[in-house]
Amino acid sequence: MAKHHLRRIGFAPLDDWHTVHGFDRKGNDAPRKHQYEVRARWYEVGNERSLFVFGQAANIPFGNLHNVQKRETGMIALEKYRGSR
Repeated sequence: MAKHHLRRIGFAPLDDWHTVHGFDRKGNDAPRKHQYEVRARWYEVGNERSLFVFGQAANIPFGNLHNVQKRETGMIALEKYRGSR
């Protein structure tokens, strides 16, 4: 979703958005013009803590990342989720 829609999340935030990882290189190892940031924020959803993860908008979720980088992003999000619950 577009970044401006993040303000429309109707759940209670438990912290601020923060960068959990950044990619300085593309999947072909070429340098990126700007670092691709993966950001996360905890919300309370139905009396449960839920981790929302956001990356720059594209046609598909995390579409600006190579498949290997998407898997890395998923592993980082899972580690953060498990380590912060």
